[in-house]
Amino acid sequence: MRLEAMRYFLEVADLKSISKVSRRYSIPQQSLSSMMASLESELGSQLFIRSKLGLILTEAGKLFYQYCSNFFMEYAALQRKLNPQWETDLKKIIVSAQNNIAQTLLPNWISLLLKYQPEIEAEIRVQNMLSIIDDVVQNEAQIGFILRFEKEHVVYPEIPRQLEFHPIFFSRPYFWVNQKNPLAQYKVLHMKMLEEYTIIKDQNSDKELFEFIFSDFFEVKARFFLAANAHIMAQLVKDDIAVCPDLKVQKGDLGLSYLFAQQDGVVAVPLSTQDNYKIVTGYVVRRDFKRDNSFSSILKYLQ
Repeated sequence: MRLEAMRYFLEVADLKSISKVSRRYSIPQQSLSSMMASLESELGSQLFIRSKLGLILTEAGKLFYQYCSNFFMEYAALQRKLNPQWETDLKKIIVSAQNNIAQTLLPNWISLLLKYQPEIEAEIRVQNMLSIIDDVVQNEAQIGFILRFEKEHVVYPEIPRQLEFHPIFFSRPYFWVNQKNPLAQYKVLHMKMLEEYTIIKDQNSDKELFEFIFSDFFEVKARFFLAANAHIMAQLVKDDIAVCPDLKVQKGDLGLSYLFAQQDGVVAVPLSTQDNYKIVTGYVVRRDFKRDNSFSSILKYLQ
């Protein structure tokens, strides 16, 4: 059994998709499928079953997932034991974050960190959600900041068992629409009502999360427009050409209030209770990461 196959098995299980892992690592789907089939043949058990939400682990698959997770956690622990650099005090922290978090949450955190612990150097890497998770799993970053979808018993992305997800705050979805738009007459919206309209997608938003929410989970067959900047987004809503999704922070304001609140004839409408979901902003760290005083102290500024 090859380590490579075990690693890709974990990726397929976490993403519930061979095609997504294929795109992420630029590996032919056929090669990944053959790899998973070889594992099933070697273990003598089916590891996945297909469902509406993708590939789901069987009971045998869950046992093998736990085995692989434990193996790589112990392997990482051995690496740190053999590498003295891991036993020294933390002098530099590599942070992997989604673009919107890097622009909103991180500035205040980095400011506090530099003010109270100037000896620690912080490097920020702006990446998409799946790359952030991979960075932390592979020890390329000590901490990763992501947005996570939650509705009923469905979460996306699922967090690999090597990692811990720590929520910071959550947000609820709204849509900015022109008052002349028929959607503006409703107190709440249903996702299927959006299929007749163009939905703006900020080019800096996370593509995987956006596609999961609209295409995979709600199966909204709407037109999507990639906006290069906030001015284009505002103009399209103002001219009643498109609607713009937004998030309202718990006990806070809508994220795009600065852009639309001053626009005459533009209103924000929430989703219905039926379609409402939660977006959680939080961070991931490795379960087996050495939590010395240096690392623990930098996390307190996030609270």
